[in-house]
Amino acid sequence: MLSDPSWAVLAFYSLPDPDTAVDREAITATLEGWLEADSQPGRGRPWTEQDVREIANNPGYAYGFMLEPFGDFVAAVDTFTRSLAERPDDYTIEALDAEYRRLLVRLEASGQFRRVDCPEIVPVSLYLEAQLRRIERLRAGEDA
Repeated sequence: MLSDPSWAVLAFYSLPDPDTAVDREAITATLEGWLEADSQPGRGRPWTEQDVREIANNPGYAYGFMLEPFGDFVAAVDTFTRSLAERPDDYTIEALDAEYRRLLVRLEASGQFRRVDCPEIVPVSLYLEAQLRRIERLRAGEDA
């Protein structure tokens, strides 16, 4: 155990023997890449449009659980929402709720994701209203 809790092991670099030259540039570039990938918007880097889109496409904030890997989960929900926009249906909040609940059950049952419980931070109805507006924007060609 480390005596200083602020330290963390970022990488382990091994060499075939003690006389092998160390490529410090490659190590530094790798570590910088990991730090960038692990940074959080608003803390380690500025917010991006993709960060906001990931929040908007994440039903976990309303339904109280997320599925990991997180990026795949958000991509699946985004694809699903786009497919809803391609249907001619006029959705109500109740109908949309049923659609998203079925999607969440299918994704969790697929075995490709691991469920992680989280606090519900927005009401389901608010999340679904935002999705209804997004579906309208997608149908109008206003959302990429």
